[in-house]
Amino acid sequence: MQTTFASLVAKRLRECMLASEEQTLQLASIFINHRKIENELAFLEDLLDTIYSHVSPPSCIIDPATTLAYGAYKETLRTGKRASKRISSISQALRLRTAELAKKGDVVLIIDHLDQCSTALRELIQQHLDVVQDEGLKILVTSRLPRHELVMNIWCDYHPRDSPLTVFWRCSKCQERDICINCKREDTSCQQW
Repeated sequence: MQTTFASLVAKRLRECMLASEEQTLQLASIFINHRKIENELAFLEDLLDTIYSHVSPPSCIIDPATTLAYGAYKETLRTGKRASKRISSISQALRLRTAELAKKGDVVLIIDHLDQCSTALRELIQQHLDVVQDEGLKILVTSRLPRHELVMNIWCDYHPRDSPLTVFWRCSKCQERDICINCKREDTSCQQW
């Protein structure tokens, strides 16, 4: 179920789009409705492709460079390239499409319920959307506040901290060790393995 706020904003923007003769606004409204995301890279790829599809309806004119970039993405799908290559390719197509649309008007993305994603997936999504945002994408992210949820305090197992971590990675093998963003950047591995 979408949040009321995300629904109202999307509805209001669509009304503005219909009332405008110039049609200078492109809107992508995404609702995440997954309890547990099994394959986070596949989810990220699908999310970027869905955003691209929302801002590129079939009846619109698309710049040849953008069309070529999206065709390259479709080719990576057809030839079974690795997920990282496909994500890079769709991200490039979305970046070009956003830059093209931003020259004519506003490009708005509403992502509702991003809190359904793991911390690591939210970080990946943020990295890819930061690049697109630099091209003119305006982003509204909504989430639900947890009710009666216990607060977990997590500290990095390799760096003593005065305060708990807000972003951390847990070892997928032992499910016990947690590392901070600095350890992740330094490719610190779990000492139990």
